[in-house]
Amino acid sequence: MAGPWLQSAVFCARLGEGDGAITALDIVSGVEVEAGERIRVLLVVALARGEHAGPITIRVTAYAPDGDPSATIEQTEDPAWAPADTGRFVIPIVIVAAQDGVYWFEIRLGEAVATRVPLAVQWRPARLLF
Repeated sequence: MAGPWLQSAVFCARLGEGDGAITALDIVSGVEVEAGERIRVLLVVALARGEHAGPITIRVTAYAPDGDPSATIEQTEDPAWAPADTGRFVIPIVIVAAQDGVYWFEIRLGEAVATRVPLAVQWRPARLLF
């Protein structure tokens, strides 16, 4: 058994913390925004160590609804492995809603794709003010 292994990957609006644990609060799978508005969410990635020891490189690539890669974030950390041999990354994500549709976030552990997480972006109709 190698590792590390992906346990979960979710978007949330905020975190709760206590007793060395974090809680993903207000988990989201989509947002409604005005065209061009900034979207701010947290991507929480939990890992099981397996037989892995030492630092882990996690790479997140965002793909716009048209399929074009729009940005990549890479972090290398030696997570504090909890007693259950789990580690976690909290990655702040900020994107500009240049397109409506589903944005895909590809998560790689080292060179291997661990998962892809969708975030649906729906544009709010423009409001006319008189």
